[in-house]
Amino acid sequence: MKRMHIFQVGTIFTLSSFALGITIPVLSLLVLDRGFDLSGLAVVMGAYGIAVVVMEIPSGIIGDTYGRKACFLLAKGCTALGSVLLAIARNDVIFVIAIVSLALARAFISGSFEALVIDWHNERFGQLALHRITTLISIWDTVGLSAGALVAGFVTIGSNRLLALDGPYDGNFLLSGMLNALLFLLSWFWIEESKKGTRRTEGTGFAPVFRFLRHQGLLAALMLSAIATGFILSSIEKYWQPRLLAIGGKQEHTTVLLGLLAFVGFISALGGTILSGHLTGTRKSSVVPLFILWRIVLSGAAIALALSTGGMGYGVSYGLFYLVLGLAGIPEQVMLNRLIPNHLRASVLSVSSFCLQAGGLASSAFAAWFLASEGRGIGELWIISSVVIASALIPFAFRGKRWSGRSA
Repeated sequence: MKRMHIFQVGTIFTLSSFALGITIPVLSLLVLDRGFDLSGLAVVMGAYGIAVVVMEIPSGIIGDTYGRKACFLLAKGCTALGSVLLAIARNDVIFVIAIVSLALARAFISGSFEALVIDWHNERFGQLALHRITTLISIWDTVGLSAGALVAGFVTIGSNRLLALDGPYDGNFLLSGMLNALLFLLSWFWIEESKKGTRRTEGTGFAPVFRFLRHQGLLAALMLSAIATGFILSSIEKYWQPRLLAIGGKQEHTTVLLGLLAFVGFISALGGTILSGHLTGTRKSSVVPLFILWRIVLSGAAIALALSTGGMGYGVSYGLFYLVLGLAGIPEQVMLNRLIPNHLRASVLSVSSFCLQAGGLASSAFAAWFLASEGRGIGELWIISSVVIASALIPFAFRGKRWSGRSA
């Protein structure tokens, strides 16, 4: 794995995020365009969440046992298939197959390539430099998402002018499918996996993973925070587009506006990530206090977004939320990866992703019920989500000082 170059790693991360970024601003709109209402949107995304949750932990264990590269290749193949099928789906069967393919891809990509890269970095530079690679991963991810979101609206307009597509957003998913097919080929030739990355002799499978988690109080608290993060991200990522349309009205170049706002969010997250990487890297002691601080501010930023009534205020609040999300991400990733042994890294990262998806699933179920009643809106849903993110800090209120004294 030492032959793997940082340029190749960065290219795969960035291009993968770019392919996702061109679909994010229009995903909810595509589902609504298929005839679903806001409550139905929550049901569709909830079904996606269930499929992810079912495979999330097994996919990490498979990665630790049989190889992270194989899991990543499977994820890219399923993403390519699911994206194309979602673009052409005009009946329920193909639509369900597309959603299941994308869910399977989401489960197998979580932790697979990231775990491989972190192990590679730790072998070369040690855990004391862990904040550098987690910051780089976040930067690559955010740059790709930002660029993808920026061009998403132009992809929608261009594909509808040049191609005879049935749906206004089909071109975004067709392009994403082609990019993921390209990523499959690049990853096949570029990714080198160390034999140390999958050591069955050290114990992999469900039992060693949960035995390890049972004795890690801080790790359990981070998993609870991941559930809360999934809850608030799901509620915002599903409904920020309809909320903007409700505030500003549908205009001629709505998809361009949506793409620009998504770009603002990702750039804000990038700025937060870079600043957080610097702040985390300068700390010789625990990063737990930084984690607690940014999570509190994140809750406040969600309330500000919920209370925004004008287009400009909404855009500023949206950017602020993602800025703080970027600030909060690095301390969490540093703590998480410092606590995980190499041979369980993909498995535990998949447990973390499982918790994130479980929170998103709970959010979808709650939103489907909450928004089905008259008089309840997206703003109120976001305020409830802010309470959830703050409540997840309760374990830190009782044991935060003790955890701050540890190396995490």
